[in-house]
Amino acid sequence: DDAAIHPVFHVSQLKKHLGPLAIPCADLPLVGPDGRVCTEPSLVLETRQIPRNNLPVVQWLVQWENLPPEDASWEDADFIKKTFPAF
Repeated sequence: DDAAIHPVFHVSQLKKHLGPLAIPCADLPLVGPDGRVCTEPSLVLETRQIPRNNLPVVQWLVQWENLPPEDASWEDADFIKKTFPAF
C-alpha cells in the first residue's frame, strides 16, 4: 500500500503566533466588533445606468475609504445616498 499524504491539515491544528518581529500591516481596513469592515465611500469613480425589472437604475463605481483602489465596487446610487446621507 502506498500512503497518499496530502499537505492539508485541519484548522483546529492552527495556533496563534506573534513573534518579536511581527509588524501589523498599516493599510489593513478597520474592522468593527462584529467583524465587518468599517468603511465609507470616499469617491465616485464612474457612473452607469443598468436595467433592473425594466427600470433604469443608476450605479456608481465607489472607491471606499480605508480600502485599496482594486476594491472599488459598483453600488446603486440610491443605496449609497440612503446609507451615507452626508456623502
